[in-house]
Amino acid sequence: MELKFLIILCYVSLQQVYGYGNNTTLSCFDCEEIFEERWDPYTDCQVYPHNTPLRPCLDIEMYCMVEKVTIYGMTTSIKRRCTSECYYGCRAHNFGLTTMKCTSCCQFAGCNIDGSASISFMLGTYTCVLTFCFLVTLLTKQ
Repeated sequence: MELKFLIILCYVSLQQVYGYGNNTTLSCFDCEEIFEERWDPYTDCQVYPHNTPLRPCLDIEMYCMVEKVTIYGMTTSIKRRCTSECYYGCRAHNFGLTTMKCTSCCQFAGCNIDGSASISFMLGTYTCVLTFCFLVTLLTKQ
């Protein structure tokens, strides 16, 4: 009985995070702002992405992405969108001395809501790994 419950829990976690078993198309918040002359810290794309459109992704676009470019820690541009490739993490951008480009991704509808899209991805993956380890422990005791 416990084994069935754990298998179902792992399946549901995978379905929530990766969209396994879903026939629906992924939808992501879609906006872009570039601050060339004046920075505004309270724009919809930065702070209130709920106010931006939730766009259905194409079949080849498997991720919702948040991409921020910063200079000396101040945001100079931000993008939220669907994408087919995602390179998670921060890397030097342009000359790389003061400019960083940070990208995060997730794989369920509307998950690119925070400054980082990876929190939900990490939580679901962590749940699956813990469930798998518990299953292995149960099976080796028998």
